[in-house]
Amino acid sequence: MVKPNEEQIRKEALKLYLDGKSVSDVCRKISRSREWFYKWLRRYQGGASEWYQDRSRAPRRVANKTPEKVEEQVLKIRSRLENSKYSQIGAMAIQWEMEKLGIETLPSWTINRILRRHNVVHEKKKYKPSGKKYPEVKEIFSDSIQQADIVGPRYIKNDGRFYSLNVIDLESYLTSIYPCRTKGDEDMSRGLLYAWKNIGKPDFIQFDNELSFRGSNRYPRSLGLVIRMCLSLGVQVIFIPVGEPWRNGVIEKFQDVFDKIFYRKQFFTSFKHLKQEALFFEKFRNRNHRCSALHGRTPLQYIASEDIYIRKLDGNVVLKKIDLSLEDGYIHIIRFIRSDCQLNVYGEKFKMPKRVMYEYVIATICTKTHTLQVRIDKELIETYEYPIPIEYERW
Repeated sequence: MVKPNEEQIRKEALKLYLDGKSVSDVCRKISRSREWFYKWLRRYQGGASEWYQDRSRAPRRVANKTPEKVEEQVLKIRSRLENSKYSQIGAMAIQWEMEKLGIETLPSWTINRILRRHNVVHEKKKYKPSGKKYPEVKEIFSDSIQQADIVGPRYIKNDGRFYSLNVIDLESYLTSIYPCRTKGDEDMSRGLLYAWKNIGKPDFIQFDNELSFRGSNRYPRSLGLVIRMCLSLGVQVIFIPVGEPWRNGVIEKFQDVFDKIFYRKQFFTSFKHLKQEALFFEKFRNRNHRCSALHGRTPLQYIASEDIYIRKLDGNVVLKKIDLSLEDGYIHIIRFIRSDCQLNVYGEKFKMPKRVMYEYVIATICTKTHTLQVRIDKELIETYEYPIPIEYERW
C-alpha cells in the first residue's frame, strides 16, 4: 500500500480535530504522536495559508557571512580580470589582486562560493587521455619529485630581458621562483640550488628537453652541468618526451600563473625590483594558494598538518665547490616508440623490439655501469653499452 502524502495527513488531522474529534482519537486514527499533532496545530493557528508545508531547515542567519561590500569587491576584481587580455580569473588571481590593493584577502573557497553564488564560474572541459599508457612516474620512482621549467625571455622596460627558473614540489606543492638574466646552465644550476635550500631537495627532478638542462647536442654523452650537479647531490633526473610539455603539467600550469598574474599585472622599475617582487609572490603562493591536490590546504598548511620533513640543502653549498666529476646515479629519459622502432636519445638511435612499437618506454642511463637500460614500467626490455666521460669539461 502506497503511503499517503504527508501534507494530506496533516490536513486530515486538523479536519478531524475541527470536526470535534478528541486529540487522542485523531492521533490514534492517523498513527501519529500527540507532539506531532500539537506542532501542526500551532502552525495552523499561526494563520499561514500554507501551514501544512515543511519549512526550510537552513539557518535564518548565516554565521560569518561575507559582507556585501566585500562580495562586491570580489566581483569587481573578477570582472576587471575577465576584461584584461592576459589575466587569469580564478581564486588565486583574485587573492593576489586583493593583496596588491591592500584589501584583506579571503580564503580561496570563500571566493569560489561568491563566484558560484553569482553564476560567474566557467566550467572547465575534462581532460580526455589519448589512450596510450604513460608511465606512472610517482609509482615507478617516488613521491619525492619536483618539476622545473624556464619562463622567458621576458623584458623589463629600460632594463633588458630576464628568465625565471620555477620549481614545484609534487608532494608539498611548495614553489620556488628564481629570476635570472640568462637561461644558461650555470644560472639554471644556481636556480636549483636556490630551490633546494628553500623548498627542500627531492629524490627526483623532472625537466623538459631544454638544452640548458641536458647539456650538449654535439656531445650528448658528456652530461651537462645541471645533470652532473644533480648526480653529485644525489638527485636523479627525469626528462619527459620531446614535444609533450603537458607531461610537466603542474609546473606548466604555474608558468601560466606566473606570466599572467605576476609578470603582466605590474610594472617593474628594474631587475632588482622584479627579484624582490618575485620573492614576495613566492611567499604569497606558498602561504595562501589552496591546492585541490592537498584537499584544499595551502602548501605550508599541508606540511604542518602532515608533519612533513623538508630536507633543505645546506645554505653553504655553492656551485663552484660542487665536484662535477661523474657520480654514481641515474638519468631517466621517457620516450614514445614509433613505427620505426627507434629509441632516440638526443640524436643517438637504438633499435628496439617490435613489441614496444607505439609504447612509452623509460630509458635509464646508469652512470655506475655505463649502460642504457630500457624498460616499460618496471619490465626490462633491452640493455645497451653507454660509455660516459668521467671528468666534466666545458664544450
